[in-house]
Amino acid sequence: MPRGDRNTVTWGCAPQSHSIVRHALPYSTDRNMSPSFNLPRLDPVKHRWTISPIDKSARRLAIGTEQWVGIKHENAKGQYDNYLSTTLMLSSPVLSLEDLHRYVVSALIHLRYQHPEIAATAVWEEDKPTPPTIVYTPPSVLEAQVWAANAVSLCRCSLDGHTLRTKQERLRTSKPQHAPSVTILLSADVESSRTPMPQNTRVVMLCRFNHIFWDAMSSRQCVGDLLRQLGISWSKTEDPAEAASVYC
Repeated sequence: MPRGDRNTVTWGCAPQSHSIVRHALPYSTDRNMSPSFNLPRLDPVKHRWTISPIDKSARRLAIGTEQWVGIKHENAKGQYDNYLSTTLMLSSPVLSLEDLHRYVVSALIHLRYQHPEIAATAVWEEDKPTPPTIVYTPPSVLEAQVWAANAVSLCRCSLDGHTLRTKQERLRTSKPQHAPSVTILLSADVESSRTPMPQNTRVVMLCRFNHIFWDAMSSRQCVGDLLRQLGISWSKTEDPAEAASVYC
């Protein structure tokens, strides 16, 4: 139990416990008891997954950190987004930027079934400051392809990952809108996205993660899994339809 005066609360019974200053959190005092915080009661039923009988979607109310990084207006501005930039150097002289896009889309489809949160969405009630509801809907073959293709975009420019991230952040701030769980930007300094890129061309892969679904560790794990799957899809020249048909 915490103990201490009105402004300082000492936690734990360890020999070297730490003092944490608290001003905004309300707690009650009693002459015969240590101060105790008046925290709202948690109802586990509200946060359990439920399955819709109509579209088989799974949904639950956000909980814990998901709630404060899921504040509606702040999340729409990208306040808590994670960005990871990776540079790919191509050894194949016959690969175009659109070819790479196709293989990343195929790899992303595989990852959807390994990391379902990659395709989850957050839904807020209109004009109410309530926590979001986390929703995941199993896709058809076509829906999986459309989702992955929309998540990956192309850019023909010479900008590095840091500059691309800054531009995306400014755009999110100026035109707030709720972003998907993950988006991927592939960028290379080429004249055409359809012609083969010269050998040793550097391609920037900038991944943006919505913090409702991802923290720093899980987003790094996801990028690693994506790169490994990209190598497999590339070696098999796998089409997105082939990737989706494995699971649907």
